Amino acid sequence: MSRYLVFVFLLASTSAHSARDGLLDDVRSEGEIRISLAILPSLQINVVSQVSVDIRNVMVDNNFEEYVCITGQDSGRYQLIATGNAGGFELSGREGDRLPYEVHFNGSSAEGSFDELQSDEPSPVYNIATRASECAQSPNFKVQFRSEDLRQVRPGLYSGALTLLVSPL
Repeated sequence: MSRYLVFVFLLASTSAHSARDGLLDDVRSEGEIRISLAILPSLQINVVSQVSVDIRNVMVDNNFEEYVCITGQDSGRYQLIATGNAGGFELSGREGDRLPYEVHFNGSSAEGSFDELQSDEPSPVYNIATRASECAQSPNFKVQFRSEDLRQVRPGLYSGALTLLVSPL
């Protein structure tokens, strides 16, 4: 019997800016704070919008790996904030089953170690590549489904969303 999973992955790049207007005097003070979010044109990210994962062997951990390169016009640093469904990393089944997963990222894919990301928490700081050639062509984004979790859910269709916020520093 096969198990089918659908995993939706979204990437977003945002930056927050604030400004204060108005004059301060002895009688009263007025001010307006505007906060806007915008996609930064200086960052480029290759995007995976929808991924289908067909897991056939639940006796081993199953990994989905993807190459993600974050480049910019200037060298700089960034952090990732990963957010899943309902504040955690899990997929939902039609029968109400929940299938947890782990998210890992390697900001310098030339090295082999991955950092495990926690939902809604900033990742370690990574360097922005100034050229795509600086990014190694090995996978540096990984979603892992643990065997013990796969064995506890019923066969069927599971879906969910994962958002990665790329935050320049």
